[in-house]
Amino acid sequence: MPEPSLKVFSDTDLAQVVQDMYGDSRYGIDNGFTQKSLEKYPDNTDSAVIAMKIAIVDMENSTQLSRLLGEKGTRNINLKDIVGKIQSIPFDERVSSGDLSLVSELSLWSSGLGLNLFSFFSKYCTYHNTYVYNKDDFSIFDKVVKEHIGDYLSLADCREFFGADTKLRKGQTVTKLVDSKIEAMRQSCDYEQYVKLVDFLLQRHSVARPNKRRELDWFLWYRNR
Repeated sequence: MPEPSLKVFSDTDLAQVVQDMYGDSRYGIDNGFTQKSLEKYPDNTDSAVIAMKIAIVDMENSTQLSRLLGEKGTRNINLKDIVGKIQSIPFDERVSSGDLSLVSELSLWSSGLGLNLFSFFSKYCTYHNTYVYNKDDFSIFDKVVKEHIGDYLSLADCREFFGADTKLRKGQTVTKLVDSKIEAMRQSCDYEQYVKLVDFLLQRHSVARPNKRRELDWFLWYRNR
């Protein structure tokens, strides 16, 4: 199967999507409660504050924690557990320093209790890093990003990143190959590798904007929602 035309993006495209989202009343990125709550309550020490921020991130991103949490089959994790885990580690210090292992550690912990919260913890850490510390060290993982990063990579790119022996199965596209590779990262809670792939993509398209990781998430989501 021949490769479809490779999609491209640039600094200009990321700047445009930021402008579009600011002007879109449905998705205005300056109207969310997540940013406002994190700016007002930046620290992760008080249990009630952490619980509030978890709930807001959950609702604004539709991560469905309220449905997933609790003792259900092999799951044995609740909101109190998550709050306690965040309190038990130097969360603020690590997220402010851009410690990517934080997402891997938290996701591995939740997986051990029967529920992989890789996507949720990527958001919780990214938002704190961005809104509290004005940095761009983290990248969000979600389904839309996972399904569309491969639109912007060639098979040669995949062989450079994943290994020279990388091949497409019969009928498989590069997009589907990358999707499966990212899913493996999610399942193994390998957040560092996921961010390396995001950075590889940004480098491939010569993006140099200061908040390029955050804006790439907006670009992929807004253009493919």
